[in-house]
Amino acid sequence: MKDSTYRPLNILNVGPTPPRMGGSCLANLETMLGLVDMGHRVRCISHLTAEDVARPDYDASWRESGVEVYPVVLERMPASVPPSDDHLRRKTEQIHDTFSTLVTSERPDVVMVGHEAFAYYINSRAVSEGYPLVQVLHGTPTHSINDGIYPADKTQLFLDSLRPSTLIVGVSQYLARQLLVNGIKQVSYIHNGTDTNKFQPAPKDREFLRRLGLELSDTVLLHASNFSAVKRTVDIVEAAPYVIRDHPEARFLIVGAGPMLAQMQERVHELKLDDYFVFTGKVPFDDMPKVMASSDAFLFPSRREGFGRVVREAQACETVPVASAIGPLPEVICSGVDGLLYQNGDNQGFAASIKQILEDEKERRKMEQAARVTAVRYNLQAMVGDYSHALVDPEDFRSKREVA
Repeated sequence: MKDSTYRPLNILNVGPTPPRMGGSCLANLETMLGLVDMGHRVRCISHLTAEDVARPDYDASWRESGVEVYPVVLERMPASVPPSDDHLRRKTEQIHDTFSTLVTSERPDVVMVGHEAFAYYINSRAVSEGYPLVQVLHGTPTHSINDGIYPADKTQLFLDSLRPSTLIVGVSQYLARQLLVNGIKQVSYIHNGTDTNKFQPAPKDREFLRRLGLELSDTVLLHASNFSAVKRTVDIVEAAPYVIRDHPEARFLIVGAGPMLAQMQERVHELKLDDYFVFTGKVPFDDMPKVMASSDAFLFPSRREGFGRVVREAQACETVPVASAIGPLPEVICSGVDGLLYQNGDNQGFAASIKQILEDEKERRKMEQAARVTAVRYNLQAMVGDYSHALVDPEDFRSKREVA
């Protein structure tokens, strides 16, 4: 029987790339790099700022990879903020100009839109010119629309931009279901993959821990995020006294920076927990596998996610995640098998789950090993293979990966 899941394609991607940071940028780049490795041709139109492209290393993450990135240079606007009419006009004009140049010089077989925040600017144009279009959802503004906090006019414009898509791929079933309730049916899902060669178990390193302000004898409870309000990082502080009461060796390693960090630090000081918390600020991404492998558990009290990529990275390092049972996280964690889930906002329940991991070493070791198996089962290669199938034959892919 002929395999319809692969044939070399000429792919035009419109989506985010580094040096913009965030899980969706990394996922889009990883997908493109993987597609090139499979033999596909990939070009990308990316929105970057003047500061981004002025950096001498701005293209370091894809240089000589085979992926060609064509920047559209504009000021940055968070995907959670509805674009102004002026921003819509200017960004649409620039993307359309670049799109016209690229499709004239080399006609693509398919257009892939690597984040829904780009849907406004290119979807209708690509479909009107006869290109199959595969749209990827990462969570914003999809979440805001379904939370009812997005303006009605921009909500309608966004949904109208999605409707012509040949296939819409959520990074979780949960996210894809958000469109079903809006009457958009051509949806499927592909979980974010993890680089399990980069993120893998390793022995704790005494000197590395000391550079972080920790000792080998500490029980390390890690949190890493962008400290946005939806991450609910203060919940970690509220749960901490219940953990420390029975486990005074526990240390909470807090990695990253963002708007809620100061509030978290203030609450640590109010509760006189300064000796139990270590704040590192931002850590280079290349150091994160070592940080995770040096930790005993990964804490993730978020109230909203598109997928929860960092949770899967922790699993790959055999670091047991304790996460709130929201949205897509039951797709990422099988509670009691490769991590634990608790009710979001229940800080005593959060603490009880953390203590459960610390107090049963045999069970924790089983969960660590199962977590690694979960991550390896859906690594980067598996994700890229799914995207290749979806791009080559969107209808066949959807029929085999229906949203439950």
